[in-house]
Amino acid sequence: METGIKAKDNNPRISDYVKISISDTGSGIPEKDIHNLFERFYQADNKQFHHKGSGLGLSLTKNMVEIHGGKIEVETSTNGTTFTILLPAVDSYLTEEQKFKPVSPGINKYLHLSPEGYHRSTRQINRSDSMEPIHNKPNVLLVEDDLDLRTYLEQEFHAIYNLYNASDGMEGYELAVEILPDLIISDIMMPEMNGYEFCKKIKSNLITSHIPVILLTAKTSTDDEIEGFEAGADAYIGKPFEIDHLIAKANAIIENRMRLREKFNAGRVLANFPTRNTADDKFIQKVRDSVNKNIAEIDFGVLELSKDLGISRVHLHRKLKAIANVSPNEFIKNIRLQRASEILLTQEFTISEVCYKVGFNSPAYFSSCFKTFYRMSPSEFVEKNRIA
Repeated sequence: METGIKAKDNNPRISDYVKISISDTGSGIPEKDIHNLFERFYQADNKQFHHKGSGLGLSLTKNMVEIHGGKIEVETSTNGTTFTILLPAVDSYLTEEQKFKPVSPGINKYLHLSPEGYHRSTRQINRSDSMEPIHNKPNVLLVEDDLDLRTYLEQEFHAIYNLYNASDGMEGYELAVEILPDLIISDIMMPEMNGYEFCKKIKSNLITSHIPVILLTAKTSTDDEIEGFEAGADAYIGKPFEIDHLIAKANAIIENRMRLREKFNAGRVLANFPTRNTADDKFIQKVRDSVNKNIAEIDFGVLELSKDLGISRVHLHRKLKAIANVSPNEFIKNIRLQRASEILLTQEFTISEVCYKVGFNSPAYFSSCFKTFYRMSPSEFVEKNRIA
């Protein structure tokens, strides 16, 4: 393959352009494929190609060329194919706002210039970067070994999500455990660990089981889709896909999880509200059992709970915030208050006695917490539910 660059060509049509021609000596491109070459996800059905791409490279190239006011053309025959790119030799086609300003040496961490002329700012987040969310946007982990597709998704998602990326399932799993994203979007066909294995590993780990997973794949048979759901996937989207469809699905999953957390934390439903995830149900039940087992112990707190569950305080905090939107301290207190309400309904003990039975060391503090949780004092609760 040879590349030639010619500036200020004598041809009047391109006198103000740089011409870049790239040719090969292959057997050419079938005529039926020519008109579809620059479409997203299009892949020629040609058995002579041993490696198939994602169908995004030429689409991204065309988009980038047109962003810069140029055009791309293709000529093909049985003796080879030539792609010709024409780019403006000067930046007079740009407005002052669209022209690049001096940037720092770290420019390779960003992508620039959208079709509207603004500067792209998709972060290529490394492990050394801060794991704190930016502007409260959801954290989304992309697990995709195809660089073209990963770059494309980053370009489309950067405005609405904080993006993390991994090039295979193993790297994706390690990163998921580290950052606990709000959503994972993963390919299936990947080296090291495929998408099915990756999804199963995410869903079987107590720390990550709550994270929703969308699987993207060209394997679109019913059996493949069933295998994806059996692996624990929350959604299964076949390639080629419409980006608006993927964004809508991602947004719906994230919003549904947020609503679930709100309901989970809405007072009494905390006691038995289902999480729609078997592993998470088991986790929440283990937390409840641990707290109830030690309900009268005043000194039983987050440290003791994390030791009893066998996970770190950090992971316990992040897990409960992700599932129920409460801290471990809040969760323990809420379980104590729910148990207190059950004891109060028996009308066998005084309010002070109930206070100590559920691990509070101050009747005044107990009454204050109870009123905040149930919107009535313990005495009002007893009176309202008094058995005639």
